[in-house]
Amino acid sequence: MDNVVNYYENYREEDRLSTNNARKIEFVTTTKMLDTLFDNKAAILDCAAGTGAYAFYFADKGNQVTATDITPRHIEYIKEILKSKSYNMRTEVLDATNMNCFSDESFDVVLNM
Repeated sequence: MDNVVNYYENYREEDRLSTNNARKIEFVTTTKMLDTLFDNKAAILDCAAGTGAYAFYFADKGNQVTATDITPRHIEYIKEILKSKSYNMRTEVLDATNMNCFSDESFDVVLNM
């Protein structure tokens, strides 16, 4: 796992979905499809959230979002953005291979992008 963390500590994940039209289309298509699957009052776990593009999208729509990622820099990035938001979002560094910290059925939706 250290190789994965080291890679993402040095990669600008925050730019991934906005650097070209194909990546923008990925985000728009994914959110459009997911918007049809649940209402905006869901408890969502964004597991492997990266820098939170999807987490913020769904939180901005009124969902209760928990964003986790294995990369500390990503969680710090999310926390920095949260300073300008009017809502709370639970965030923490977490390895997606062990989610024992959450009770069964804690979430209506789990994203693992």
